[in-house]
Amino acid sequence: KTRKSRPTMADAGSAKDKTSAREASQLADIDKYVEDEGVDKSKAQEALSSIQDDHQKELEAKIQREKELAKVKVTKTNVEFLMKEMEMTKEAAERQLKIHNDDVVLAVRELLAS
Repeated sequence: KTRKSRPTMADAGSAKDKTSAREASQLADIDKYVEDEGVDKSKAQEALSSIQDDHQKELEAKIQREKELAKVKVTKTNVEFLMKEMEMTKEAAERQLKIHNDDVVLAVRELLAS
């Protein structure tokens, strides 16, 4: 009978070395491409600026939505109902009710649908 040898620590080390060498080679290829092709810095800056603007708009919209939700009042009985029947925390129940303007039926429907 022949016994298969188990991988040793040296085998694992050489596999890591091969992976590292391959990654270094790929990185060098990318660097070479960028140097050969050239990168239009103004286009890259425009793209980055556009992404940052979009992110800022999303952040402002989230903040505005949170302000609107903070103004919505919810009834204690609806909060307690969701906590008990849907096994939710008080904070989660309040948020769900605020999203649905304290309409417990709509809140439950969404919870059951998700």
